[in-house]
Amino acid sequence: MEMNIKLLSTEEKVNLVKGVSFFRMAKIPSQGFEGLFCLDGGTGLNFEQMFGDFCCVDEEKKKYFGSRTLQNVIAYYYAPEKLNEEEAELHAWITEELKKKCNIEFFSPGCFPTGLLMGATWNPEVVYRMAAALGKEAAAYGVDLLLGTPFVNMARDPLAGRLFEGYGEDPYHMTVLAPEMVRGVQEQGVAANVKHFAANNQESFRVGLNETISKRALYEIYLPAFRACVEAGVATVMSAYNQINGVPCTESKWLLQELLRGDWGFDGTVISDWGAVAHLDKAVAAGNDLAMPGPIDGTPLYEALEKGLLTEEELTAAAERVLQLIKTCKDLKEKAALANADAGMEGKELTAGELMKMSDEAAYRAAVEGIVLLKNEKDIFPLKGDVALFGEGAKAFFDCGTGSAGITTDRTGSLIKELQKRKGEDHVTFEEVTDRTEVLLVVVRKQGMEGNDHTDMFLPKEEREKLKEVLSLAKKLGKKAGVILNVCGPVDCSDFAETADGIFLVYLPGMQGARAAAALICGEENPSGRLTVTFPRRYEDTPTYLNFPGDGYHTVYGENIFVGYRYYDTKKMPVQYPFGHGLSYTTFTYGPVHTDKEKFSDEITVTVEVTNSGSVKGKEVVMLFVKDEAGCIRKPEKELKGFQKIELNPGESRDVCFRITKDMLASFDMDLDRWEAEEGYYQMIIARSATDIVGKKRVYGAWKSAYSYSVDTPMKVLYQNGQTHEIIVDLFKDYGLDIGCPEDIYEYTSHMPLRTAIDRAVNKLADAMPGLQEQIIEKANAALAGVEKT
Repeated sequence: MEMNIKLLSTEEKVNLVKGVSFFRMAKIPSQGFEGLFCLDGGTGLNFEQMFGDFCCVDEEKKKYFGSRTLQNVIAYYYAPEKLNEEEAELHAWITEELKKKCNIEFFSPGCFPTGLLMGATWNPEVVYRMAAALGKEAAAYGVDLLLGTPFVNMARDPLAGRLFEGYGEDPYHMTVLAPEMVRGVQEQGVAANVKHFAANNQESFRVGLNETISKRALYEIYLPAFRACVEAGVATVMSAYNQINGVPCTESKWLLQELLRGDWGFDGTVISDWGAVAHLDKAVAAGNDLAMPGPIDGTPLYEALEKGLLTEEELTAAAERVLQLIKTCKDLKEKAALANADAGMEGKELTAGELMKMSDEAAYRAAVEGIVLLKNEKDIFPLKGDVALFGEGAKAFFDCGTGSAGITTDRTGSLIKELQKRKGEDHVTFEEVTDRTEVLLVVVRKQGMEGNDHTDMFLPKEEREKLKEVLSLAKKLGKKAGVILNVCGPVDCSDFAETADGIFLVYLPGMQGARAAAALICGEENPSGRLTVTFPRRYEDTPTYLNFPGDGYHTVYGENIFVGYRYYDTKKMPVQYPFGHGLSYTTFTYGPVHTDKEKFSDEITVTVEVTNSGSVKGKEVVMLFVKDEAGCIRKPEKELKGFQKIELNPGESRDVCFRITKDMLASFDMDLDRWEAEEGYYQMIIARSATDIVGKKRVYGAWKSAYSYSVDTPMKVLYQNGQTHEIIVDLFKDYGLDIGCPEDIYEYTSHMPLRTAIDRAVNKLADAMPGLQEQIIEKANAALAGVEKT
């Protein structure tokens, strides 16, 4: 039965727009609706949340919600022998609830690679396959809505506690990959959720933090990935904890109504972050449809309705969008069932074993393609001889971060065991160097965490000490030394970047991370991951150094659009490892850069031939950056506008083509309050990374814009161009106008346009004939239009 908003009472509408438990929506008995169940997240099913919700909705077990007893059950769920009697009883009850929830045989959830590693794959297909596996696991556990699928907040500062959950520091890169998470999850019959809308880029004072951000930075840096997910059909958007320019995201009509629903056409449901709604009535009025978590007192809504602070229409609109989510979830399930039928799987469900195998393979492939080889000297990798491993991380990686992205599972691996499988137990030792040892390999870890930002970019003290010890030992013994960085984001590499012979960056790689790392280290797989965040030489070099995390509940995005490589490139700041960096076991050579035209008014195709000039098959990420040579609006040195990941056999060549449109070159002009692409010369730059440029081609964007030379161009711009300056001088001479008018403007108020100078000069004429000013302006515009913008 389809639910009809007209049949709902005010009380039922109020119940719809607020959660009933930590992860459940309210039931509507009169309509036969049992309520939707949501859960984090983008790296796997969060059992901690699920266990808590089990307790939250059970009268007898409610006492355990948030208790130490429950925390112990979560921590030792896969080692119940460590629990006391009361904990063991709760453990048994939770296990029975899990079995009821799971619609196939009970299985442990998968722990998938975090967003930063997924970004480093530069491969939309890999992201999709991982998301599909994640979606199937969620569907098996009866999850209707999977939160944080995807997490698209920008990597603004390397100290951000949740930086590991996002894809990186570039908005274009994110707009290509993030929608694949939406498609992969929703095609399995589970609603996706993009978070946190918007600019939720730090944990310090995150609930209520007021961020001062320019509209340009929002439009160009922090919003594009959200829009891309909306265009991909994401079912829900999660509103964020923070304020933007003094307005809470949960109460921002500009953000939730004008932009999201008006400009972007979003027709789904807005759900608050957990505890983000401070004023339920204001949130509902602004377009925040569902406040979470429950239980929430609905009194403020009734009072607001009575006082006229909230209209019945606003409440009805929010409730109707929640009803729409119910229908969307039903439709997604039906589409998934039809897709299974088309694939010959009608009426069949994957077994737990089959599902776990699918998830394992998707997680493995993602880890293989996302792990980055940062350094490889002295032929240290692939490993050829015996190896001695050091560090607790060699026994067990940090597979995931903590908080919403934390996964409770026994599906984990060990680098020691994986290397021993490949090389034999006698050839892989732990904390021991033998006469046969050729390489000392140390694993160092740094955890990512929700709720707190990091205090510095250094590795933890004990990890730095272990690293120093191993590097010193390798030097003393004359052995090769390698480092495995099992970290949540950029770290200060000054202690080891020069002295280590090889460095692998595995991030927080998920349940198959150890297997993937071993395969790469031993040469079974060829590294192809590339950085999507810059590793600065030191934290003091970062664009946000003076503004992060801010002053209490106030922070200023003073770097504006100059985030990540946009800042380092523009400032000519040396970095440790640039955006896009990553090595391979093979080599690639590039031919000249070609374009299908020298001038373009709408779109242009950029082509480059890439050849695998090495001896093994490998994957290369070909990047296209664009530089505006002389923009009127200040712009970064260059910006990513295209990329492709290609696989080539030794000796194989392939043409890689990019289509660049005029709209892709637009910037947001805050004076005009609109996007505008400038006429002028652009460089199409092919690169391996932000600093490794392999070729470029200069082309001309031949269209007229607000910045094309005209009488409305600032005098400063016209006077500093030889051709346009000469046109002005000749024009004033031909009409007998006082040349002092434009010269005075250039000297004292150079931001004023030529039009003002013409107006002043004509007004000085005692016998100016009617229409003279319009005639001069027409002639000036005609002459200026013929000058190429430089």
